[in-house]
Amino acid sequence: MTRKLLSAFAFSAAVLTSFAQDIHFSQFYAAPLTLNPAQTGDFDGLFRITGIYRNQWLGVANVRPFFSTPSVGVDFALLNDKFEGTKIEGSKLGVGLHFTNDQQNEKTFSTNQIMASVAWQQALAKNRVTIGIGLQGGVYLKNLNSSNFQFGSGFLPDLSYDKSIEGEGINSAKLTRFNLNAGLNISLRLIKNMSYSMGFSAMNLTRPKEQYLSSSNNAKLPMRFQVNGGFQFDIKRVVLLPGYLFQTQAKAHEGTFGLTAGIHFINKPEDKATLFLGLWSRLNTGVSSTLTSAIIPKAGIEFKKVRLGFAYDIGLGPIKKDIAAATSGRAPNAFEISLSYVFKPVPPKEYNWLFNPRF
Repeated sequence: MTRKLLSAFAFSAAVLTSFAQDIHFSQFYAAPLTLNPAQTGDFDGLFRITGIYRNQWLGVANVRPFFSTPSVGVDFALLNDKFEGTKIEGSKLGVGLHFTNDQQNEKTFSTNQIMASVAWQQALAKNRVTIGIGLQGGVYLKNLNSSNFQFGSGFLPDLSYDKSIEGEGINSAKLTRFNLNAGLNISLRLIKNMSYSMGFSAMNLTRPKEQYLSSSNNAKLPMRFQVNGGFQFDIKRVVLLPGYLFQTQAKAHEGTFGLTAGIHFINKPEDKATLFLGLWSRLNTGVSSTLTSAIIPKAGIEFKKVRLGFAYDIGLGPIKKDIAAATSGRAPNAFEISLSYVFKPVPPKEYNWLFNPRF
């Protein structure tokens, strides 16, 4: 019975946390349209396709997995050729669209989100500086399956449950809301082999109301603020990518930071192939001010504008002990796989033709 109570407590805490925080990924850079609207169209090419899938707490509560989050997006870099030969060469218009699905505890909670984004990338200083400003808007649909819900008021002294006395009412099991996000991004090419980028984004600007229980008073979705950045060092056949992400929402704060290193095992200009390995860490604090953390090993490979990435979160700290005690030793974990492709048109070859007319 104690184990069941611990399990119930742990899963309830996870659900409450999921309401307090938005969807986010350990490979946040692999899903740019979910990170910052200002990154729309910020790449060297015509269009970019991205996809990422995250599962979390695999095997906990016999649910496979407890959290499941796939996301796909596409964005275009337009008007780039209109500024060739001018002082703002490299400026472009970005437009994009992404879809995200999030399922928790075998669809007890599920969210479908579709967002359209637009951004302007302004190139300055002979394309050494790029400033991006973006806006993103769309709708999300949330569905709540409350058939298996249990509330404290419904438990009897012998710990059995009587649904008729739980005293809680569900206002609406389905919600459709409009949301708005905005962002700013700055990229700097400092020297020939080193660049730096930093972004700021503000999410949930409309603060949509999400009220499921009739007893809820303040049910507005909190705004979320993010700061992310990273360097890129290219040293002959090696590339170093240190980076960070800090985000805060309501009373929850999270920081992710680490280093990824890559080696070009094929180092030809047109056929470059790179193997990546990285080690990252995450620290978060919640409403109870309890510090939790995770260590995140990463790996990936890139070839001809196609990049495949993997990440595995290993939960540490108090949450690891609580979940392990409630689930016969299973620890909180998460697995991610990401895939991206950038299409860049190949300019036509120039031929020197000698036209010889027939007479």
